[in-house]
Amino acid sequence: MKKTAQLTLLERAIKELGYSIRYEKGNFLGGECRLKEDKVFIVNKK
Repeated sequence: MKKTAQLTLLERAIKELGYSIRYEKGNFLGGECRLKEDKVFIVNKK
């Protein structure tokens, strides 16, 4: 995945909100989720 200025700004904003970011491939929509007490933002690589 090529990193763009918009992606960098999005990553910074997500991290400031206390989320970790995961990049995964699959047949799903990306978005915010919670795993127990961890806040995770998932980005679909496709």
